[in-house]
Amino acid sequence: MNAQKTLNGIYRLHGIQDMAAAFQFLPDSTFEFFYSYGAVDRKAKGTYTYDGDTIKLNSDKIGGADFEITEQRISGKTYKVVVRDENQYLTQKVRAIVTFGNLTKEYEANEDGVINIDTKNCEKIFLVHELYPDVASTIKDELNANTYFEVRLKPSLEDVSFKGINLFKNGENFKCLPNYFLPFSNILFIKED
Repeated sequence: MNAQKTLNGIYRLHGIQDMAAAFQFLPDSTFEFFYSYGAVDRKAKGTYTYDGDTIKLNSDKIGGADFEITEQRISGKTYKVVVRDENQYLTQKVRAIVTFGNLTKEYEANEDGVINIDTKNCEKIFLVHELYPDVASTIKDELNANTYFEVRLKPSLEDVSFKGINLFKNGENFKCLPNYFLPFSNILFIKED
């Protein structure tokens, strides 16, 4: 079946209270997406492919690139990440995911956007935003010896990458498995008439 004919149209999220979201699939194999949940609005544009019952989304946004490192250096024996943005409320909603060996630990930013990581041995540091979850951004890898990082939020934070998220046809509609962006069960998008 031709993906352009099958997916041409608007599909709205159904059954998730207080959340609005929709995809618009266009005949040229592109899509647009919008999402509104509480005070958070998000969007995406990109292309899609359709194979069997699986719809693969290829967003224009590159996943894992929502934070820009503006400064890094060796400073102290433990690690610190300082998040900068004009909107201080947004800097308080960042989490660091830290790995060392087989262990993973999470740390939250304080009211000043500072994440103090109380370990001397850290292989990797990833950042993710609580209000704008997406693929975590790598701030430090095992080759980086720095212990102090300043980062800023990039405008791409509001976009969705859909990296690793597929949709599955369900009759005229489609469903999605729970994921980092939509962590709900029974995610169903219904085609508008």
